Amino acid sequence: MTETRISICRICECMCGIEVDVEQNRIREIRPDRQHVATEGYACVKGIAFAGTQHSPDRITEPMKREGKTWRAISWEQAFAEIGAKLRALRARHGGESIANWIGAAAGVNVITPLIRGAVFEALGSHAMYGNASLDCTNKFRVCEDMYGSPFRLPFPDVDHSRFLMFIGANPAVSGTSLFHLPHAVRRLRAVVRRGGRVVFINPRRTETGIAGEQIFIRPDTDVFFLAAFLHEILRERRYDPAHVARHMVGLEELAGAVKDWTPERQAEVTGVCADTLRELVRAHGDSGAAALYLSTGVNQGRSGALCFWLQEAINAVSGNLDRRGGSLMG
Repeated sequence: MTETRISICRICECMCGIEVDVEQNRIREIRPDRQHVATEGYACVKGIAFAGTQHSPDRITEPMKREGKTWRAISWEQAFAEIGAKLRALRARHGGESIANWIGAAAGVNVITPLIRGAVFEALGSHAMYGNASLDCTNKFRVCEDMYGSPFRLPFPDVDHSRFLMFIGANPAVSGTSLFHLPHAVRRLRAVVRRGGRVVFINPRRTETGIAGEQIFIRPDTDVFFLAAFLHEILRERRYDPAHVARHMVGLEELAGAVKDWTPERQAEVTGVCADTLRELVRAHGDSGAAALYLSTGVNQGRSGALCFWLQEAINAVSGNLDRRGGSLMG
């Protein structure tokens, strides 16, 4: 007899609601849960195709030990004993920092796993931790710690109230959004346009999410110069409130000095984005009254990911859109 169980996908931080049909302890079908309070019937292909992983004939269900060029199955008892002995020997010989742990997305968003992992590695005396975020999002954690006092004080665009949204290096219809959840991305972004707002995507290629707004193409890994010029124009045209900046921020003169040479024309030579296009975007951003910039994987993994995110947050802040309805909110 088939039983339907209500659950969530655990592959990433979105944790989309799903319905799972189970028969004799085997998954028969996974589909989005239309009653889920947050995802409202949305789930990406990774979650609804997970039965293929769960029941794959190649799935490893017992410890495997490598012996030369071959692998053989061993018991859990033997595996724990040998791994424990090897860890003790490494720590005794090289210290706790010689032992590192790698965290995948699913383990990173699990509630219990980090608590146990933290205790284990504290006991080992190791701070060496790597994971998906080492390649994507560490730039955001780094900047948020310096700018806002905590790596987990992460801003996100107020999509449902914004009147100007610019996504840089992001394709949420396919890959989701890093560190905030946007189910039904295309539908939600099209709603911004329907209510008179504007959605702009800056990417080297035409993306699947681009149908929700305008696409402007940029040379790969040159986003830092586009953002520097964008900020330069905001400051040059004085599209900010000096009193607001003075009340909430420090370092405006240093910030202006950092971007003073990056005119729209100079960035156009590097990025391929027309100078007049950039100026028009700055005007539309400033005239909207509620705007937010958001960058993701395509920029995070570039050579200037941290600097790009710092510039983005500086733009959101100086323009008066930080922690403001329709702008960039603090969680």
